[in-house]
Amino acid sequence: MDGSSSAPWLLELWSRPGRVRFLGRSRCNQKWVAARKVAEVLVIIAFSLTPLLVIKVAGWHPWGYSANSALVDPVYIDLTSRLGNLANLVSLGDIYRNFQFEAFTYPPGAIFFFFPLMWMNYWLDVTLWTIASLTSLFFVVFLVSRKCTGFRTSTLTQIATSALISLLGLLALPAVYECISLGQTALLLLAMVAVDYFVVPPKFQGYLTGAATAIKLYPVLFLLWWMVRRKWLPTIRGIAVMVILTVGSAIAWPQSSRTYWRHIVFGGGEVAKLDSGLKMFANSSIDSPLLRPPLVSQPIPLILQVVILLFAMSFFLWIALKLSETRPVTTFFVLCLGSAMCSLVAWDHYLVFVVLLPFVVMENKETWAKICLSIFAMSEVIPFWRMRYVGGRGSMAAFERLVGADGTWLISICLVIVFAAVAFKEKESRNSFKNDGFPTL
Repeated sequence: MDGSSSAPWLLELWSRPGRVRFLGRSRCNQKWVAARKVAEVLVIIAFSLTPLLVIKVAGWHPWGYSANSALVDPVYIDLTSRLGNLANLVSLGDIYRNFQFEAFTYPPGAIFFFFPLMWMNYWLDVTLWTIASLTSLFFVVFLVSRKCTGFRTSTLTQIATSALISLLGLLALPAVYECISLGQTALLLLAMVAVDYFVVPPKFQGYLTGAATAIKLYPVLFLLWWMVRRKWLPTIRGIAVMVILTVGSAIAWPQSSRTYWRHIVFGGGEVAKLDSGLKMFANSSIDSPLLRPPLVSQPIPLILQVVILLFAMSFFLWIALKLSETRPVTTFFVLCLGSAMCSLVAWDHYLVFVVLLPFVVMENKETWAKICLSIFAMSEVIPFWRMRYVGGRGSMAAFERLVGADGTWLISICLVIVFAAVAFKEKESRNSFKNDGFPTL
């Protein structure tokens, strides 16, 4: 190419320097987009490989994690115990026999959920359970991410973001890695409720939440949520599924059903088990400080526990109602928090939904709320479980045990206070619109 043929192109660039800058910036943007896509794909691959890693090390034990360090080293201990409970069901006809450590504390309808585990060998159970739990973790995060960002970002970016948050939650959040390590149900139940809440069309809502409630009672707050919003059909569907599974279990396993209702529920067997022993220090339900030292020497009466829990449920429903029109993700989080804290016992793994706190921070626009929620979100990584069973009789050891027992509860209470303050501000702003003659949202 000679100089004459290239001169017009050079002159054009010389006369339009902005275009040169634009072309340079465009090339940099293209490189940045390509690098970001590569990083996103690598994050997705990394999270996809976590089931293999978790299964390879026979349970997820970050920082030497042990849920009951004074008692036993957990290697899928809860999942393994469920297999032992199912063996009691087959050999003795009663899954609630030997109601001691690691007893089957689920309602009889949950037997349908666990029974297929008997059709496989142990390691296939562990493999499928781990994959299902991690898939549930990712899917819930992805659903909430889509709810927060809509279609403003690409699907690949949302998948990568969800995989990264899930991976960080698995590494850093005690609630999540305890659930994986023990082989617990919390992530599976959270996925069932989240799909029913965010994805299922209104004419089919209620079935999944009803099934989750039949497995573990605490998601019942979501059925009450639909009821207080006068969405009767989802509530009726959920209750119908609960009844079908409960009646079906009574027909299939009558001895287990009789034991559960006579001895575990109305005989007080479950409450006596929860209110005694070392495990009372791992409870983070809303009334848990009233069930253990140092505030009380004996747990408060069961009737008083029920009254406190019912009042707390009403309060959580009020907060959710005030936030529901403008903050759907925060509303879902409040209902999850209420479901966990308003149960008779709330173990750490009940709180797996704290992995959604980054999206809650994103959804709330108030600066003070963002700051408070961010602080409490970062506090969720504190491994309070390490402090609960510290030995020694000195004041420092006693203080460490107190922090370990009440740390998770205190953070949850702080979250409730923030959400209540936001709900109250929301109510005030609506009242001001009404008084000024503007239409409400």
